[in-house]
Amino acid sequence: MINLEKSINLIKSLFPENKIKSVNERGYWVKEKSDLWNGKYVIYFTLNNNKRYCIKFGELKDAEDFKAEIGVINIFLKNNIPAPKIIKTDFTLDKINCIFYIVEYLEGIKLSTLWLQSDREEKNQVYNTLGKLFNRIHSIHSENSGLISGEDPYKVRYLGVFPTEYMFNAEIVNGSGKKALEEGYLSKENYEAVIKTWEQNMSYLKDHQPTLIHYSSFCWTISFLKEESEWYISKLTGLGDVLWWDPVCNLALIKYPPFMKIDNLNWKSFLKGYQNQVDEKKVAIYALLIKISAAMGTYYEPDYLSNNYIKENLNKDIKYLLDNI
Repeated sequence: MINLEKSINLIKSLFPENKIKSVNERGYWVKEKSDLWNGKYVIYFTLNNNKRYCIKFGELKDAEDFKAEIGVINIFLKNNIPAPKIIKTDFTLDKINCIFYIVEYLEGIKLSTLWLQSDREEKNQVYNTLGKLFNRIHSIHSENSGLISGEDPYKVRYLGVFPTEYMFNAEIVNGSGKKALEEGYLSKENYEAVIKTWEQNMSYLKDHQPTLIHYSSFCWTISFLKEESEWYISKLTGLGDVLWWDPVCNLALIKYPPFMKIDNLNWKSFLKGYQNQVDEKKVAIYALLIKISAAMGTYYEPDYLSNNYIKENLNKDIKYLLDNI
C-alpha cells in the first residue's frame, strides 16, 4: 500500500539533485459510496526548481492500463493534442512496492469553472475551441474498436469485444439502466424503449471507422488557459478512458455534457470548429446511454457537481431523445 512517506522517499531517490518544495496528495481517483477509495493513487509534487510533476501509482495488475495511458499520451503528443511529457516510468517494483509513472503537471482552469465565469460570446468561443480539438482527436484511426492495448496503442486489447455491444449490455440493460428502473427514475416503458432503440440500431451503431475517442470528456476533465484574448485547451485528464470507438459517441458527450448545460448556439459553435459532418440521429442514440449513466453515477462526478436534477428529470430527458430519434 502506498503512503505519503514512501512517496516522498521515492521522489528524493529519483531527483537527488533537487529538494522537494511541496507535496500534495490527490488520493485515489475513484471513491465508492462505501467511502473506500479505489483505483490508482495520484500525488502532485513541486521541486525547488519550481517544476511541478504528477506521479501515478498502481498495482502490478494495473500495468496494462498504465502502458495504455502512456501510449495515449504519446499519440496525443505526436498529433499536437494537449498531453504532459512523460518523465519516468517504472514497472519493476524495485524502487517501491508499486508500479508508477511520472509526468509533468499541466496547469489549467476546469471547463466547469470556466463555464460559470463566461458570458455568451466566451462560451461560444470555448465550444468552438473544443470543436477544433476533437477534429484533431477524431482524425486518428485504428483497424478495430476496443480498449487500447498496452503493447501497441494502435491495437485493441481484447479483439472481438466490441464497445457498442459491451456498453449496451453492461450499462443500459444491466447496469445504470436497470438501476434507474429499479429505483424509479426511469419508467418501464422508457427503459424498454431505450433497449429496443439500441437493439434496432445496433448494426447502424457498429458501422463506423474505429477512431480515437475520449470517453471521459467531461467538464471536470477538460482544462483551459488564456493566451492574449483567446482560451485554449491546456489539459485533458481521464486518459485511461481514451479508446478506439465511434467518434459520434464522443460527440454525444459534448452535445449533452453531463452536469453542464449548453444551448444550441454553443453546439453550432462546436460544429463550426469541428468541421466534419455529424450524424445527429446517432448522437441522440448515444445520448440515451450518456443520460442514464450520468444520472446513476457511472461517471463519478466530483462532489461539487453532484445534484439530483439529472436523476429527477431522467424520464423527461429520455422521452425527449426517444421522440427525436
